Amino acid sequence: MVNYFNKDVQGVHIPELEEDMKKIAEESKNKDPIEEIKEVRENDDSRKYDDLDDLFADLGSKYEWLDKILDIIYWPISRFCTKWFRDKPKEFKWFIQRGKRGYSDCDVWGFHHHMSTVILGGLKELRENLHGFPPEITFEEWKRILDEMIYTFQTLKDVDDEKTAMFDSQEYDEQRKWYDDMIKDTDVFSTWTDYDDPKFPKYPKHVMSLEDCQRYDKGWKYFKEYYFQLWD
Repeated sequence: MVNYFNKDVQGVHIPELEEDMKKIAEESKNKDPIEEIKEVRENDDSRKYDDLDDLFADLGSKYEWLDKILDIIYWPISRFCTKWFRDKPKEFKWFIQRGKRGYSDCDVWGFHHHMSTVILGGLKELRENLHGFPPEITFEEWKRILDEMIYTFQTLKDVDDEKTAMFDSQEYDEQRKWYDDMIKDTDVFSTWTDYDDPKFPKYPKHVMSLEDCQRYDKGWKYFKEYYFQLWD
């Protein structure tokens, strides 16, 4: 580092800079640091913001022209390119995979949801076009059993879609109390729920009763018992 107070530094002498720095050093010794900070703040003519909303509103007004350009030109082009050059090739690949092996790479990202959807669709199709039934029960009993299975897999899908709150039937009272207290005391869904979209409620619209949970369990029992009878 060059020391400008040394009058002989590589033969260079800068008297003006030397005097200015001496003056600054002298003023700093005699000035209260707190007063100096206050002076800087008073002389600061930059914009003060009360909160982040105020800041973003000011930035938005300054760059309104940029938003218009983005809305008219950039975002439509970006969405078009994303859809047709990134998403569509993947969707075509997944379509071929489902036809060849019954599931695609993206299906295993949420395989429980994929399986619930497939089984639910198959059970509904079987129920609507029913001809045969297991020999140990009647035709009407078989339809009722299929309805119970459909209820179970419809419940699984609704829970996964955040439309229904479900509890363990063996610990219903404890889990239901915990859920009710959580909803009442905390806004637990605020971090991931879009309140402006009616498709995503603040919390599940349907909260299962003990009878609902027991019926859900019964559907699983029937599905296991009659798994090899699911044909027509």
